Parts: sequence; structure tokens; C-alpha cells
Amino acid sequence: VRLIPGNVDAVDLDRRMVHYLDVDGDRGEVAFDRLVIAAGSVHKLLPIPGVAEHAHGFRGIPEALYLRDHVIRQMELAGATDDPAECQARCTFVVVGAGYTGTEVAAHGQLLTGTLARRNARLRRLRPRWLLLDIAGRVLPELDEKLSRTAARVLRRRGIEVRTGTSVAEADIDGVRLSGGGHIPTRTLVWCVGVRPDPLVESLGRPTRKGRLVVDEFLTVPGRPDIFACGDIAAVPDLTRPGEITPMTAQHATRQGKAAASNVAASLGHGVRRAYRHGDLGFVVDLGGLQAAANPVGIPLGGPLAA
Repeated sequence: VRLIPGNVDAVDLDRRMVHYLDVDGDRGEVAFDRLVIAAGSVHKLLPIPGVAEHAHGFRGIPEALYLRDHVIRQMELAGATDDPAECQARCTFVVVGAGYTGTEVAAHGQLLTGTLARRNARLRRLRPRWLLLDIAGRVLPELDEKLSRTAARVLRRRGIEVRTGTSVAEADIDGVRLSGGGHIPTRTLVWCVGVRPDPLVESLGRPTRKGRLVVDEFLTVPGRPDIFACGDIAAVPDLTRPGEITPMTAQHATRQGKAAASNVAASLGHGVRRAYRHGDLGFVVDLGGLQAAANPVGIPLGGPLAA
């Protein structure tokens, strides 16, 4: 196995060549007999002034660790300043996107900053401010309304300001301007609006569905049995829901990776290829502590029982 640290910037399907840029900035290419495309997804950035420059993402462990350290740093700086306005701005955190990710970021972030404030003698009387914004009419709009109300009730009870029908109109180093008017001084804007397939898929020149590379139930690209795709970048047919494709979630991506590996081996004469099938057993939105919203096997649950 040869590991090449770098980024793929082009794929020549006709010549069976992958072009890449390595960590030293040098270009290279490598030939393939079988190709598995698992480039995943990227942030869905909207054309809002300042978001690309000032917002923090929350995709993967590196960004999560960076955001955690940033939040801790803001609390420490708030405790070190004698300027009340600066202190309040550093203790204010704005999360855009009230889906699974944004809701969990706000829920756990509020618990973290509350603990940090209690440990800092200069911040014990200050309550960190968290805002969760979404243009939808409710938090977790993908879920059953009962679970949505449960999550919103937990967040509001903790003091998180849930603002539906609202987003960010502009961001700068000093804060954000809201779509409905008003300016929030803050040093932390977390962008959890959503994801889209990696732009690599656009350069392949193959059919797409909802921006994702079309594949069959065996995770192969139609007409190209030597090319496989899985995860967020692939529009994998959901055999449990005819006519639908699997959602962009980790539970599908990890299983599809294993299925793709088995089918690659089968294409080389080792084993028998199998169609990808996974029945969704439900989900859990972790709200921190003993609070959660979940629907195991379709049964809506909230509170400690869901956690």
C-alpha cells in the first residue's frame, strides 16, 4: 500500500490517471486499475459577506478541536479584560444552522462555557450567551415536530436563544448583523448550515443526482465497472426506500466503505459482489448531560430515556 499525502485536483477517467498536489506543493499523478472515490463533502457556504472569512466550521475532528480551543481561549480572554463590552462579546457565541450539528454544538457549547465561567473568579457572575439561528420555522426541522419541540424546550431552558426564521446577513471581526436587523457583538460564529458534495465530482463529467455522483446499488459508476464511489459524494440508491438515495450521514458512509472494498475485491475475482443495503434504525441528537432527542426504530423519545 502506498500512501500519498496530498489533495486530488483532477481525475482523467479515460487515461485512468489521478492527478494530485502533494504536501510540498509538487504535482504528481498515479495510474489506477480500480478507483474508489470517497472524497466526502464540504461546507455549504452561502454568498453572505464575511462568512467565509470569519465563520468557524464544524466538520471532522480537526475543526472540532480547533473550535473547542477557540471557545476556551475566548473565555480566558474575557476573564482577562477590564472592558465590559469586550468581555461580553467574547462570551457571546452564535451558531447558524439548527439541524443535527448546530443543535448539538449549541447544546454542548453552552454546558462547556458555563463550566469555564464558574471556574473563573472574574466570570462567575456572567452568563455566557449562546444564540442558535435558522431560517426554518423550528429547530431540527428534519425531525418529528414533537422531538423538535422537546429539543427547543431543553435549549431555551438552559438560556440558549433560539431564533427561527433568522440568519446572518453579514459577518465581520466584531460580530454579526442578523437578517431581521440588529447587530450581535461576538468573536465566535459557528457555521453549521449544511454540506454539499466535494467539488471534485463536478470535474468527472459523469451523471449526478443532487450534486452527487450517480452509482448503482453495487456502488459502481454506470458504464464504468472499474470506478466505485461511496459516502457523501455518491448518490447511492436506498434499497429500503425505492426511488430515494441514502442520506449524507456517517452511518451510511462507513458501511458503504466496507461494501465498496468488498465489491472491488469481487471485481478482481475475490468473492461475490453484493448490493448495498442498510435499514435505518433511527438517530440520537445529543443535547448534553442526560438530555437528548431520539427515535429508535421510529419511536420518538426525549429526555434521559433518549440519552
